[in-house]
Amino acid sequence: MPAKEEITARNYVNVHPYGQYYTGIISKNANYKKTVKGQKLITSWKSGSKKAIQVPVIAYSGTEVVLNGKRLSGTNYRTNGIGCLEVQQRKGINTLITDYHAHWWAGVLIVVSAIATVLYASLIIGLWTMRLKQNSRAAY
Repeated sequence: MPAKEEITARNYVNVHPYGQYYTGIISKNANYKKTVKGQKLITSWKSGSKKAIQVPVIAYSGTEVVLNGKRLSGTNYRTNGIGCLEVQQRKGINTLITDYHAHWWAGVLIVVSAIATVLYASLIIGLWTMRLKQNSRAAY
């Protein structure tokens, strides 16, 4: 597996995606309040400084990010190797709203998959019934 840096016993947890997930998401969740409203994930926290912070929320392609009422573009935030958001917080209460929008072709793929499943099931049932008919004729 190609690595961006040398992997040692000391930095393995920071390099491996499971380690990044633990340090970026699981271990930080206690400091954040998360709620879901409609289709949006609302994450809030209190800060004592204005520095950049890694929030335990993953941003995928097509994610809409709103921090403290201001919609952020991809240039206003960063993500780490697993997609964990890094934003510039303000002192006091911060609110991050994330909304995930699927690409238009995701719906097309779901429909194609459903049609393929029905066709495959029809084929299997058709072959099975043909075999049963052949076996019943051979028995006479």
